[in-house]
Amino acid sequence: MLWLWGPLVFTFFLARWWPEVGRVEFMSPGDDWFTYQQFAREIFIGGDWLQRAHPVLTYQPLYRYLVGALHLLFGQSPVSQYLLNLWAILVTSMVMGELAREYDLSAAYRILAPWLYLVVVFSSTFIYQIERGLQEHVALLGVMVAAFWLLQLRQHGGVGKLRLVLLFAAFSVWTRLDHAPMVAALTLLLFEPLQGSFVHVADALLQRVRLHWKTGLGLLATIALALLAIVGRNYILGRVGVLSNSQAFHASAIQSSVWKRLQGVIVVLSAGPSTWQSGEKALVGTLPAAVILWGGALPALSSLVYRRGVFGKINLSLSVIVLGALLPYAFYLPVAYPPRWSIHLLPWAVLALVVFIAYFRLMFRV
Repeated sequence: MLWLWGPLVFTFFLARWWPEVGRVEFMSPGDDWFTYQQFAREIFIGGDWLQRAHPVLTYQPLYRYLVGALHLLFGQSPVSQYLLNLWAILVTSMVMGELAREYDLSAAYRILAPWLYLVVVFSSTFIYQIERGLQEHVALLGVMVAAFWLLQLRQHGGVGKLRLVLLFAAFSVWTRLDHAPMVAALTLLLFEPLQGSFVHVADALLQRVRLHWKTGLGLLATIALALLAIVGRNYILGRVGVLSNSQAFHASAIQSSVWKRLQGVIVVLSAGPSTWQSGEKALVGTLPAAVILWGGALPALSSLVYRRGVFGKINLSLSVIVLGALLPYAFYLPVAYPPRWSIHLLPWAVLALVVFIAYFRLMFRV
């Protein structure tokens, strides 16, 4: 359905951004979007291709190179970053339609899922993330494209498709390291359909693992190697074997108690909290997204422990992907620039909610 709403979306945003084409934007110093511009300048103008000035990488590793490449190709205007985010959103909606087909939804629900995703992205506080120069939409693009080629690989085979899956999986992990559990969970798409009781799911999973175990192992190995490459780079240059020295991995952000672990997950599911908005304005901006995120995540997670009735109709891959999207935030607290921490979860929560609604209506004739 990209052909239907794609031209309308691009027309609206191009009209909005046209005055900024060819114009240099002075970003606020100290913010993440400014910091990535600094990193890109160090690399492409200063020639520090290995970022030796940062022996232990701060922030996400790949996005700084992507920012520099966009400026090299399209000039100093930030519009190229905005357009890449817009493409990521539209491609995500397209892949959601394919996933809805994979989850055996009718045509109406295959339209509803991407439409609901776009409504949230373009009408709540999510819309501000398109123009912030941050990497969340681009990282999600890697996840969704990897999922698309994984479906194609399972259905048609081919070494080329496998290479694309591994390439985009590594791209997503390097663009946002905390996407690694979610990308790993994509492996279960190889073994779908996985519906029904625990016994039925386990039996189907064992049968299909025999057919696709090499591909699944290859994807998991790629994710592990992508993470080890960052650890190795930090150890060689900084003598510290860690993934990142950024605030998200700083000791002050590490969760220590059960409540703190829940708090990190609640922040993601609530698309907040806002550090610069307060009161009614923030609530109105985040409430629609929070309803979708909670409404999709709760049945998806519930189906991991209870698989009877409508919960048994939720595909195992969808439930585990939602779990993988939330898992990192049980260990560190997401801070600043909400709802950036919820962007990667949103399409999967929407799919889970639509699957739940579809089978609930079918089973109870609502």
